[in-house]
Amino acid sequence: MAAKLEFTGYKALLFALVIILLVFPTLQDFVYVEFIIGVVLIGVLLVAVRAVANRRRQVMISGFLGAAASIGYFGGLLGFDTGFELIAKLGYGLFFLYVGLIIMMNIMLHIRHVTSELI
Repeated sequence: MAAKLEFTGYKALLFALVIILLVFPTLQDFVYVEFIIGVVLIGVLLVAVRAVANRRRQVMISGFLGAAASIGYFGGLLGFDTGFELIAKLGYGLFFLYVGLIIMMNIMLHIRHVTSELI
């Protein structure tokens, strides 16, 4: 019997974060490294939203923060005003803080049994 690998929920988020840790150091020699990093970060944002958001309000808030961060990142990459870099930093910081809070709330309020998904 073959093991079935499902990348959903927290497993998908963990997988995406591990990919970032492994991929980013190897991208130093590429010409368009900032663009590649931006695309990978958008993928991580989408995986994070799908992994943790249980309610429409959570999806809307995390989607807004992720969109603001992505627009700020690519705006700064294209050479627009330095305000875009500030928006990117604030957006990413608030996004991951919000996602972390959602994860902690889900664990504290809804998890009754410890499973491999939780670990």
